[in-house]
Amino acid sequence: MWQRLIKGIIRDFFMIIGLGTGRCGTLSLSRLLQKVGLKVPHELSPVVSWEDGSARNRLDLLNNSKLDGDVAFWYLNLVEEMNEMCDKIRFVCMQRNIDETVHSYMRWTAGRNHWMHHLGYEWHKDYTWDQCYPKYNIDSKSQACRLYCEEYHSRSMKLQENMENFKIFDVNYLNSKSGVKSVFDFLDIDVKVSEDLVDIRCHRS
Repeated sequence: MWQRLIKGIIRDFFMIIGLGTGRCGTLSLSRLLQKVGLKVPHELSPVVSWEDGSARNRLDLLNNSKLDGDVAFWYLNLVEEMNEMCDKIRFVCMQRNIDETVHSYMRWTAGRNHWMHHLGYEWHKDYTWDQCYPKYNIDSKSQACRLYCEEYHSRSMKLQENMENFKIFDVNYLNSKSGVKSVFDFLDIDVKVSEDLVDIRCHRS
């Protein structure tokens, strides 16, 4: 079995895929894993279309880049296919209160709208990121974003129920030693949780 050294700790190798709605601790998760020596970037380019993403292409990209994984919201649609293609893979899904997530997204996407089809009059068209989110036939940006978050949470719960290697962690797990240890335990990372590994929170809004 392929093994690698992480800060003096040997662990069996498997691919790590982090995911979550966005605005929920995914960047913080990436930074945490990097702090213990894992090569797990956040939203590795190129971006992935919500409708046309390819599990095979992403796995090939990660393997060819010699990475331990990636963290990005767009993996939700690829989880089951990636799981079938890769024998050694684990999925860490970050989750945050939906009201807080929507509020954060509304601040973060001022002038843009990723969750509705539009002509670019009321909001700017974002040709990079608009393709990465699902679209909802509704007249309110905030409500469309909420539908996205609700769908994401619902589908994530079903994946967790059906897969032993898929686990949801509330973003607040990153704020305590016991929470970080729970993430490490799921990933078989045998590293003592020091103070510098706790509360690695990015984009706090």
